[in-house]
Amino acid sequence: KEIFEKNEERMTKILSGSSLSLRPHYKSHKCAAIAHRQIKNGAVGMTCAKLDEAIDLCDSGIENILIANQITDKQKISRLAHLAGACRLTVCVDDKENISDLERAAALADSTVYCLIEFEIGMQRCGVKTHEEVAALAEHINACPHLVYDGIQAYAGHLSHTVSESERLAKTQANTAKIKELFPNSEILMFHEYPNASQILRILNRSVDSDGVIFLTFSECLAYTGEEHLTHRVISTINAMQYTNRVKALIHFGNPKVLEPLSHIPRVILGGV
Repeated sequence: KEIFEKNEERMTKILSGSSLSLRPHYKSHKCAAIAHRQIKNGAVGMTCAKLDEAIDLCDSGIENILIANQITDKQKISRLAHLAGACRLTVCVDDKENISDLERAAALADSTVYCLIEFEIGMQRCGVKTHEEVAALAEHINACPHLVYDGIQAYAGHLSHTVSESERLAKTQANTAKIKELFPNSEILMFHEYPNASQILRILNRSVDSDGVIFLTFSECLAYTGEEHLTHRVISTINAMQYTNRVKALIHFGNPKVLEPLSHIPRVILGGV
């Protein structure tokens, strides 16, 4: 127990003040109680490898789940689509036909499935390899009413057993450069509903150096608190950027009522009441 708690504290300190989010992998412990503890300590959700694991997590009350693999079996896709009606479920994709299968199943289940495009950066297991393929898949996802393009997954698992720190760092930097090539003119910064001062300052400073900011907000991420609103810190940060006309648009996923304090900012709303 003492070692476990020290590991928890160490991970919290590593991420403190950064723009990174923690999404632990369920396979490291296969214990729902530990998963809930990790969420309580700041993890945004849980990662798993299989649909059955996602079902276990959802049944235990975990509301934000990533299946870090492609699900291609038609029966499993149907189960996945129904599971997406009970949690915020994300799955990886790298094929148009698979995306179409997910859309058909989600339409029948009347659910929303979030999709990460798998980008191959050396693992040689799955994923697309070119910017054009990423763009084509993103367009295909955006054309599906029951799917949401949620970004990319670039898994460098092949580096996990690289002993040399300098070699691992060099390969990681090379992979980071590949990912940045997908978004050459943009920088993506992320923070949670209760950002700390250093995170807010970093975002404000970067907004000053940019031509404009498109702000993405979510109300679903607060479902576990029993509430549905944007926190005062998020609203204050957006207003601070808008004071100098930095916010070009606000894209919101979820209930539009949470945007009432920000009615003065142009917005796109994806979702319903």
